[in-house]
Amino acid sequence: MVEVLVTGGAGFIGSNFVRWAHANRPDWRITTLDKLTYAGRLENLRDVMDSPRHRFVKGDIADAAVARRSCASPISWCTSRPRRMSTAR
Repeated sequence: MVEVLVTGGAGFIGSNFVRWAHANRPDWRITTLDKLTYAGRLENLRDVMDSPRHRFVKGDIADAAVARRSCASPISWCTSRPRRMSTAR
């Protein structure tokens, strides 16, 4: 099973990708990470929310602890190669 992390996945583009990936990649387990601010809406993911191959995490990708917890396994780029995150505003 391939573990996939989609950031911003509750927004318009991200949720379309999540739904496409869920329908077309049965070997993928998808984690959607979204802060649910102005554009992110859980309603956009209603088709996949109950799937055992999908999990939703509410959080900010700029928060290193949230990003680490969102990664599928402890041996991943999130924990093996941590980097300082910044936000452009």
